[in-house]
Amino acid sequence: MIWENLTVDEFNEATLKSKGVVLVPIGCLEKHGNHMPIGTDIIIARYVSIKASEQEDVMVFPFIPFGIVGEVKHKKGTISLTSNLIYHMLEELCDELARNGFNKIIFVDGHGGNSNFLKYFMQSRLEKYH
Repeated sequence: MIWENLTVDEFNEATLKSKGVVLVPIGCLEKHGNHMPIGTDIIIARYVSIKASEQEDVMVFPFIPFGIVGEVKHKKGTISLTSNLIYHMLEELCDELARNGFNKIIFVDGHGGNSNFLKYFMQSRLEKYH
């Protein structure tokens, strides 16, 4: 079940079928040598998410192309947003996913640089009731 491919009626049915589980592919846009696409991390996270949805009834959210890449922001093709902005974007995204009926939000991370940030983000979500 791929979020952006569904009609509103299909979406309502998919929300129930998924039992509130949504996969959120997240990567980054950065140089991966001269031989690989700038969006390699996104491509991997999206592919893994779609493959998982073929085996389990889960919703797949459109990918998030922004990750923690401050150390390579000087490289062409890299998009580096502040961690503060990404944090708030993910916080509001989770609130919107919950509003749409998803209470099990799984980030499928394709970029190693996001690992510690996502752990911190998830831990900080426990600071208030959701």
